[in-house]
Amino acid sequence: PVVDLHETQAMIARVRDIYVSAAVKDYTVALGRATREHPDLRLGASPRALLLAMSDPAAGTLPAGLTDADILGLALQDDTLLVNLSARYAEVIRTSNSDQRLAAYAAVNTLCEMLNVRRVRFYFGGAQVESLGSDLCWDGEFLYNPALTSP
Repeated sequence: PVVDLHETQAMIARVRDIYVSAAVKDYTVALGRATREHPDLRLGASPRALLLAMSDPAAGTLPAGLTDADILGLALQDDTLLVNLSARYAEVIRTSNSDQRLAAYAAVNTLCEMLNVRRVRFYFGGAQVESLGSDLCWDGEFLYNPALTSP
């Protein structure tokens, strides 16, 4: 076995200790409902996908120094999810040592899979930004592409 019973129980206990605020829970439920009720979507996010978004630390973790308040809004326009992030979020990306392309596509692929959209467009403080200090062009649309995040 990869892990024994005690390791499995310890992992379950750690997951149960993850705090999810009421605001994030309400937002996740509203987002799931919106994906199921939107006339342009055939299938919405399943309850399992929504639980995963709330319980999987890797899927739901924001960069250090950011909170859910830095996610200003989401909107669906045809098959494109518009994601409005705070100016502070942009600054964290700009000053981070992490690979911007990998971070962007990790978010894009997760959102596309969870919400059944084909592309994502990012805004920072309500405006599109061409660059955040790297060669990645942030003012375009990002298409679902899991090959860019595969090891």
